[in-house]
Amino acid sequence: MATVGLKGIWGLEQLDRTGIATWKLGILLMGGGVLMGVLLSPILGEVNQDSVMASFYTPRVVSLTLVVAGLYVGLSVFVTLVLARTTEADLRLLPLTDDGVTESLKRLQPSTGTLLSISIVLMMAIIAMLPVLRTLRLNITIVESFSAIHSSGLVLNVIVYGISPIVGLVNGIMFAIFISQFLSLIHTARRMKVDLLQLNHYSAIANPAVRLSLFLLALFSLWPLMMLYVSDPRFSSGMTSIALIMMLAISPILILYFYPVLILRNRIRDEKQKELNAVPGPRRHQ
Repeated sequence: MATVGLKGIWGLEQLDRTGIATWKLGILLMGGGVLMGVLLSPILGEVNQDSVMASFYTPRVVSLTLVVAGLYVGLSVFVTLVLARTTEADLRLLPLTDDGVTESLKRLQPSTGTLLSISIVLMMAIIAMLPVLRTLRLNITIVESFSAIHSSGLVLNVIVYGISPIVGLVNGIMFAIFISQFLSLIHTARRMKVDLLQLNHYSAIANPAVRLSLFLLALFSLWPLMMLYVSDPRFSSGMTSIALIMMLAISPILILYFYPVLILRNRIRDEKQKELNAVPGPRRHQ
């Protein structure tokens, strides 16, 4: 059965319909991204040595940038697939006869407007990120930074104007799914019927937040190891900046994922109190 959250998203919907196990898709996507980066490195060549960018984008840094970018795109698509499939599976653990749950499943699909607006904003932001970072490091203006990229050769132009928009697009899709899932979980936590005899089922609301927390913990634990493995201070500095930006971007999302858990917890508490209040006074002390 097709995943609701991926319907209408070209590429991801087709990948989902293949029925291939999620972990296998992860290996294919991340392996394909790394392979693409390795193949592009000799094809695109090096930065022109007379460019101001050459002092930062050494051949080693350029090669690593292409490989990491390919890995990141594959990882982002994989995470998007995992989020869409597992969160829908969590909601299907709840009673589907409940109208609140049924409506929540429909809300997992992000709207076209949300997808387009977030993707366009992130594409523009990531295209501008590299020139802005170089502006700060090289003490030049933003106009000079774009001009230096333009005159630096094919490789940087491909990274900035080709790969960066792809990174922005996949991130935009991922963030649109974040938002649709948050709204869906909020709707579920507020509208579903609370049955005190089936509290074990309600852990499904917390599963997405726990799963995302564990993934981020694993990702940011591996990040320093990756920088230590690559003994290039310029590359490590760039990776540190990217990690900080990612942390700032993902922290609000993680907090929002825990909000539905708080809503449901309060509803269960109120329902328990209502049941206690319904018990006659003398029996309550037995």
